[in-house]
Amino acid sequence: MRGLGFGFNFRLAARPAGGAPTPTPTPTPAPSWSVQPSITGTPTVGETLTGSDGTISNGTVSARAWLRAGTQISGATGGTYLLVEADEGENISYRVSASGAGGSAQATSDPVGPIDPEPEFVAPTLTVTDNTTNPPEFSIDTGDAVIGDTFRLIWDDNSGFTTPEDLDHVFSSDDVLDGEINWESEGFGPFDVSDTIFWKIEVYRSAALMATSNPVSATILDGIAPTITSASTIGNIEAEVLAHSLIANETVEWAIVGGADAADFELSSSTLRYASNGTKAYTGTDDSYSVTVRATDTAGNWSEQTITVTVIEAEAIPTDYIVKLEADDLSSMFQTITGTTPVAIDGDAVGTWRNKAANARHLTAPANDNTRPIYRTDGTLHWVEADGSNDVLAWAGDMGLYNSGACSVFVAVRGNPAPDRTLIAEGGSTSCWYTCERAGNPTASTQAAIIRRDGAIDMLGAAPFSGATNAFDNTDNVVGHTDNGSSITPYVDGTAGTARSYTRTGTFTPSYFTLFGLRRTSFEQYFAGRVYAVLIYPRVVNSTERAQIVTYLAAKMGRTL
Repeated sequence: MRGLGFGFNFRLAARPAGGAPTPTPTPTPAPSWSVQPSITGTPTVGETLTGSDGTISNGTVSARAWLRAGTQISGATGGTYLLVEADEGENISYRVSASGAGGSAQATSDPVGPIDPEPEFVAPTLTVTDNTTNPPEFSIDTGDAVIGDTFRLIWDDNSGFTTPEDLDHVFSSDDVLDGEINWESEGFGPFDVSDTIFWKIEVYRSAALMATSNPVSATILDGIAPTITSASTIGNIEAEVLAHSLIANETVEWAIVGGADAADFELSSSTLRYASNGTKAYTGTDDSYSVTVRATDTAGNWSEQTITVTVIEAEAIPTDYIVKLEADDLSSMFQTITGTTPVAIDGDAVGTWRNKAANARHLTAPANDNTRPIYRTDGTLHWVEADGSNDVLAWAGDMGLYNSGACSVFVAVRGNPAPDRTLIAEGGSTSCWYTCERAGNPTASTQAAIIRRDGAIDMLGAAPFSGATNAFDNTDNVVGHTDNGSSITPYVDGTAGTARSYTRTGTFTPSYFTLFGLRRTSFEQYFAGRVYAVLIYPRVVNSTERAQIVTYLAAKMGRTL
């Protein structure tokens, strides 16, 4: 019988002499997270998300990344991420990479999303709160603007903003504290009153346009009450219709709103008249009438004026005048020196001004050219105006001022204070014998000098009369004097100045009586200003007559004296 056999192979390991066997080393673990990465922030386009790295063991952060729908977003490797339009509707997650001795690892946060779209920027709201200031005042609701944003105010004179002008203002903490945005110091306006202007506001953030406000418009109003410049006290000669022009510094509507005698008046546009365009009689007792008018401008601002009209007796002056010139009597004025073309409207030349005295000593210009003064009217008042360079009216002959031995001269005048201006004169062929003028010698620029001369002898000199100050000062005055043959007394608005004595020496034969100038061998010393009326008498009028004359002439200027 054959026997079975078994075989064994052995590998013998030698035991180190005298020691135990060596254990296998434990491997170093890879990084891990006890707290996973996470995301905080509002998941809306335009907002910023912040990533938390979590709590890492066995390693430190080596990289960060933001993922959109699980795919890494290029360039998004920081701890924060600004959501952009591409993120709208997607999920965003945050991935953290860590490395350590045991290797590397990654952890990803739970996703946030879907990401909401960016909300619409709330535009500012613009409101005009006061268009009576210039420029207007605005109220601005700043909407979603924040400090540092730029507000651009755009304005134009039409609703299309085709050629806008703009002004920038950076929204600041001061604006927040003040509760308003103020462009006043930045140079827009003022605008023309009555113009309609359009405005809107654009808001910029880092040069990007964020929103545009609603457009608004406003018609510029002045916010200032009109100024009434027409006279408040006027004279009206009895039996003459009243035509007092009401004047303001802007376009207004006129209305009668009161006054003790309001029922006695009416308005025709801007002309104040007696009711039914009638007249008033002089009674000598109660001849003043009071009415209050109101001027209202286009903005609704208004001013009032109380007007007193005094009725003056028609011929309450002595009638023995040798010169009576009245600019409000158009029938006495003609454009031509032959007296054939009547003066009719404001601006017509005056070549002839007829003297209303019975002596028919009418005044004419040297020629039908630019030496003629001009008729002027404001609708209520009337005057003849001389330019101070060549305008003059004259009568060739002796008016009798010097030779009468006494005279009274009164003129309703507005004269220029420049020196060497002659208002009225009598003169011979080579010398001026009698003048009423603003002479060059007076020390006070508005004083008048009245000069009497016999031949080459200046009897009074050119020194001004005390009390004649303001005779020629570019305001309306009744300027006059009386001459009794030995002394002359000046008057301004009826107030007497200091009389000055002189010695009379004979007579002479004047060649010219002149108004607005002086005539010796030629015309000169031209007067600049306006004359409303002239009254000259060949005697000294008494105090009662003088008062009547001054009152009468003042009425020609719309004044009451």
